[in-house]
Amino acid sequence: AATGLDRQQVLSTIAVSGFASPVMAFKSKRLAAGRFDKPDFRLCLMAKDLILATEQAAAAGLRLPLTTAAAETHVRATEQGLGDEDCVAIAQALTRNPGTST
Repeated sequence: AATGLDRQQVLSTIAVSGFASPVMAFKSKRLAAGRFDKPDFRLCLMAKDLILATEQAAAAGLRLPLTTAAAETHVRATEQGLGDEDCVAIAQALTRNPGTST
């Protein structure tokens, strides 16, 4: 919304693009409806998995800057009380804190 783009139009465009997938189709409906309760996969578990990925990469001498940024963003969202919501609630966290750098 900060860019002036309509969320539903963006999701519809992605649904017919090369980024389309069954998971994206399912999650985009949840996101468009703003339905974050009754999670399929809790945001706090996504944060945990992203942290584990960065730790394993670091142990192998690798840096994963995008994964690290995603992990930090998910941890902040969990700290904001969104941890028990569906993982697509990350969009809500980003809307609350637009332009947050990691």
